[in-house]
Amino acid sequence: MGMNSLLARLLVIVAVAVIPALAFQAYTESQVRQARQHLVADEARRLASRVGAEQQRIIEGADQMLTVLGAAPCVRGSDAGLCQRFLADLGLSMPRFDGIAVIGSDGHPLAASVPYDSHADVADRAWFRQALATGTSVVGDYGSGIFAARPTLPIARRFTRPDGSVAGVIIAEFNLTWMERQLQAIPVPAEAAITIADRNGIILARRPDQGRFIGKPIPPGNTFVLQATRPEMTSQAGIDGRTLIVAFIPPVLDPRGLYVSAGLDLESTLAPVTEANRIGVLLILAGAVIALGLTALLGGYLIRRPFHQLLHAADQWRSGNLSARVGLRHDGSECGRLVAAFEAMADALQARDRALWGALESTSDAVITLDPDGRITYLNPHARAQTGLDGDVLGKVIWTVLPREDGRFAAACQAAMERGEPMRVIGYSTPMDKHWDVHVYPSGDGLTLFARDVTQERRTMVALQASEERLRLAISAGRFGVRDYDLVAGKAVWTAGAETIFGADHVGRTTFDSAIETVHPDDRARVRANWQRVLSVPGDDYELEYRIRQADGSWRWACTYGRVIFEAGCPVRAIAVVQDIDARKRIEADLHQATTLLRAISDSSADAVFAKDTEGRYIYVNPALLELMGRTADAALGRTIAELHANPEQAAAIAALDQQVIRTGRTAVMEEVYDTAEAGTHIFRTAKSPLRSADGTVIGIVGISSDITALKNAETELRNLSAGLELRVQQEIAAREAAQARATQAERLQALGQLAAGIAHDFNNVLQAVSGAMALIERRPDDHVAIRRLARLAGEATERGATITRRLLAFGRRSDLHAEAIDTGALLADLQDILAHTLGAGIIVRTDAETDVPGCTADRGQLETSLINLATNARDAMPQGGLLVLSASSECVTAGHPAGIGPGRYIRFQVTDSGSGMDAATLAHATEPFFTTKAPGVGTGLGLSMVKGFAEQSGGGLSLMSAPGQGTTVTLWLPEAAVEPAHRDRAAAQGPDKPPHADGGTPAAQVLLVDDEAPVREVLAMQLEDAGFAVLSAASGRQALERLDGMDRVDVLVTDLSMPGMDGLAVIHAVHERCPGLPALLLTGYAGDSGTLARRVASDGTFILLRKPIQAANLVEHLRTLLAAEEPGAMPRQAAS
Repeated sequence: MGMNSLLARLLVIVAVAVIPALAFQAYTESQVRQARQHLVADEARRLASRVGAEQQRIIEGADQMLTVLGAAPCVRGSDAGLCQRFLADLGLSMPRFDGIAVIGSDGHPLAASVPYDSHADVADRAWFRQALATGTSVVGDYGSGIFAARPTLPIARRFTRPDGSVAGVIIAEFNLTWMERQLQAIPVPAEAAITIADRNGIILARRPDQGRFIGKPIPPGNTFVLQATRPEMTSQAGIDGRTLIVAFIPPVLDPRGLYVSAGLDLESTLAPVTEANRIGVLLILAGAVIALGLTALLGGYLIRRPFHQLLHAADQWRSGNLSARVGLRHDGSECGRLVAAFEAMADALQARDRALWGALESTSDAVITLDPDGRITYLNPHARAQTGLDGDVLGKVIWTVLPREDGRFAAACQAAMERGEPMRVIGYSTPMDKHWDVHVYPSGDGLTLFARDVTQERRTMVALQASEERLRLAISAGRFGVRDYDLVAGKAVWTAGAETIFGADHVGRTTFDSAIETVHPDDRARVRANWQRVLSVPGDDYELEYRIRQADGSWRWACTYGRVIFEAGCPVRAIAVVQDIDARKRIEADLHQATTLLRAISDSSADAVFAKDTEGRYIYVNPALLELMGRTADAALGRTIAELHANPEQAAAIAALDQQVIRTGRTAVMEEVYDTAEAGTHIFRTAKSPLRSADGTVIGIVGISSDITALKNAETELRNLSAGLELRVQQEIAAREAAQARATQAERLQALGQLAAGIAHDFNNVLQAVSGAMALIERRPDDHVAIRRLARLAGEATERGATITRRLLAFGRRSDLHAEAIDTGALLADLQDILAHTLGAGIIVRTDAETDVPGCTADRGQLETSLINLATNARDAMPQGGLLVLSASSECVTAGHPAGIGPGRYIRFQVTDSGSGMDAATLAHATEPFFTTKAPGVGTGLGLSMVKGFAEQSGGGLSLMSAPGQGTTVTLWLPEAAVEPAHRDRAAAQGPDKPPHADGGTPAAQVLLVDDEAPVREVLAMQLEDAGFAVLSAASGRQALERLDGMDRVDVLVTDLSMPGMDGLAVIHAVHERCPGLPALLLTGYAGDSGTLARRVASDGTFILLRKPIQAANLVEHLRTLLAAEEPGAMPRQAAS
């Protein structure tokens, strides 16, 4: 068959047509395989990160446990018994550890959670030495444990004593079986290989093949991963011989000290793709053979007739409908062979398409395909699971079924479609609460979206950034810096903190010989020797303090904590943490200087200075005390007073005082007796204070003793010499005080005498008003209006007489000062009433008080006496009459007041007259005792001195202003009252209220009234009955008790104080024996001894004392108060049968 025949040509065409199909299949297989490899690599990274995070969580949990154990009192205090029990209980609750132990700094165990060999020694183990040298937890190497024969993984952390010194190391040994179970519990694909190894490459746990590879090293060809400094990806042969794509985390990263890897078998992962492509190739080959055969058999016969149908079928295939067929027989004509070839091509494309979709279905990424209009044409299962969409969304525009809150995703799709270029966008979906990494690939059929959930990776990255930021903050706050020196390249990296500490001059020097020139000359030898040592001894960390020259020529102290890293036995890198300790060094220098000065002062002191511990042993004595004891420092230090003192009783007394200061924690000053053989008995005044540690714990005492023997002897002699003199002085003072008291009383009686005429005049007016009103009432018995008016006038006159009596009694009493809050305005108004009638008609008395002037604090009687005395003096200075003004105002006093009173608020009283005044000489002596300008026998000269003494005793002061012919002003300052003074006669302004039980629905309160004066008893009974009380009267105490025995109930007792036979107090006591707790009210008309007794006894709250005469409203108010104080619901008081 020649090549010019149509059949031959068709055969050639079919053969040529199969070649692109095969090439396309190969390309598709390559792309799918490459995409699958990327997916496998990403999956391996995610697995490694997940396993590494889990191991980091385990290590951090162990670190937190070790930190808490290191702070436990039983561990820090080295209490082995308590620590043993504590660790045993802790070990039972933590199966992840084979054992937990506290190891001393010498490497021997002190306590453990399980039985252990007490002779065990771990001092030679690298992790133990590293834990002692650092303040962080150290993960050890795979090896035999302390507690069990099986291998373990230790983690250790040092702990310190209360004083901050390193005491040892706390170790916890991980149970490797438990670690492997934890690894098995992590959800990972079944074909994944997970490996955890120590820093030396010894496998601690592996999945799969549980337990098979524990303790074996990773293959020698893979050990390079242990030197890596960042997470990496590699392809390597696994320990089981499989070729894996491995993502690993080197030991230098978290979890620090552990190597973590995750590997996926590439061939197993790509097997479905390979199989699908193989089937595709076979199908293409089979189709090609069939096409060629059909073309040879039927091409010539069918080439023309089905041509149109063939074109139609081709259009269907082009549109993506690979299932469409021509519908013609596959005969031997050119057309038949062409149909067969095209249909074979369609089958191959369909097989390839199935393989591609199979790969998309199995990928862990979410895959979505869109047509050019954005309609969804495909979602793989992962996309449905991640987005919550199902097959019903096919054909819908993606933004109508997915949230469009982040415009970056939509913009990426639009840009890929317009530019025809792949796009990538990373963003966060708020409704899904996920971070997505989306790749958009355009094609002629639309877009393909590969979306990967990177939420966990994102959160891990954010957490890592936060951790790094906290580390940077800690370095900055602690004034730390970091220096990383590449010894091979000769380059150094300095943090900003390190540059600040060392200065630009030091940082700019790249060699050790040039850099050491900036070190203080006195420190260079130490620095050079340390540098040579660490360069020659691998693994030997160092700490060094030295001074660095600054730009201004000054020196700054710095501390370097460093380590040199070796590779193949050669130093390649030097890393150091530097700290600015200049301030600390200056404080230490000042402290040393202060300590030296203090010791010099103590050594040169003539007083004995000492310090003791809590057991009473001397830990410091100065030369003066050593001389007194007759001992050397070596003989005294470390011994107690009982061992050094020859007198046991004195030693015991001194030791007891020491223990008192230690026990109370307070400074004490005392006198101590000390006998010496050479100098005899000495008396010392000793001040002892507690000696405290940095945390405030009392660790001893410090004291200083002064020899006061000579002073004591002088005091004794002085007391003996002055005994007679003191007695004489006391006698003279007593005589002077008696004379002054007699003069004071005379001054008071003189004032009373001056008041007598005015008081008599007032009482005559009272009697005139009362007698006149009574007479008119008798003559007008039917004129009720006049009777009420006359009765009111008589009552007002009676109250006027009672007021005069109260003021006269208060003025005339003799007692100590009793300070109370006094209503200033009311006091001046009362004094105006008295003085207006007692000073004479020629004296005009006025008062001037500020509106709402506050009250003052003083003894009311003494204040009234003082103001009356001042008014009397003013009257004597105005023999022809004149104006007397009494004023009061509030004043805020500051420091430096002329009257010598302290800062605060005061009431300023002023008594101003228009009399003759005084010259400067008289004014200078006016307040002196017994100084007077009056004729002999007229005055005592104590008036102004008494007023001044009263003012100063009350917390105030007094001053005088006067000039001849200009009158005199006496100013008296008294403290302002802190509380509002009680207003007298307040109840009198209120009408009588009905007592309890006086309403129409309940019985009235029952009152037992006792008074021997019939008129008084009758008037009181009528007043109480008018107020709504039920009253039963008695003329004597005995009659009251008889009536009480016959009463069913009584609510309150009202009795007079002064009665023949049984007085009011006796009545109250007798009634209380029958009716305990019965409220009582005691009335009295005078203030004799019985009244004083009543006021004293009334403090127990069982009765109230009131003075006659008393207004009906005031009496009713007090009765109401007594009855209201009874408990609600209490039973009525019953008389005893």
